[in-house]
Amino acid sequence: MIGDDRIELRAWAQKDIDTLGRLRNDLLLQEMLMSQPRPNSADRVQDWVTEKSGREDGVFFVISERDSDRVLGYVQVANMNAMHGTGELGICIGPDAQGSGYGSATMALLEDYLKRVFSMRKLLLHVFADNESAVEFYLKLGFDEVGRMKDHFLNNGEFRDVIIMEKFLIR
Repeated sequence: MIGDDRIELRAWAQKDIDTLGRLRNDLLLQEMLMSQPRPNSADRVQDWVTEKSGREDGVFFVISERDSDRVLGYVQVANMNAMHGTGELGICIGPDAQGSGYGSATMALLEDYLKRVFSMRKLLLHVFADNESAVEFYLKLGFDEVGRMKDHFLNNGEFRDVIIMEKFLIR
């Protein structure tokens, strides 16, 4: 649907279910995304992606390599509010594709799309305070820390702090 010379953000296809399932079943990855990991069958993954991509108040894209169509991850904006021009970001890049610039490229494409199509002015996100690489990534992209929720999210029997970040796309 949209892309650059390396990646494409596109609708999901049936052929993506296995790879999306591996991402959804990666316990450590899902924990870092502040998800409550649980076993995901192919049917459950398909139901999840169908629900995410069918919402009127959000967008969902598979991130794939342009040349090979290899699935690298997914990105979504949920709870989009047209009146306020806001939405909540979620991005998942598979462990084997992290650190290769795919996340930055995804965000550049996504932000341009959100501004052009939805006149979105601000993205919000939540991230674990101790996920230093993710916090650094978001800061590099121009997000600002605007709040911190202490002992907010239960993960592996321990409550963790969560940072709230935002980025203005349009002022």
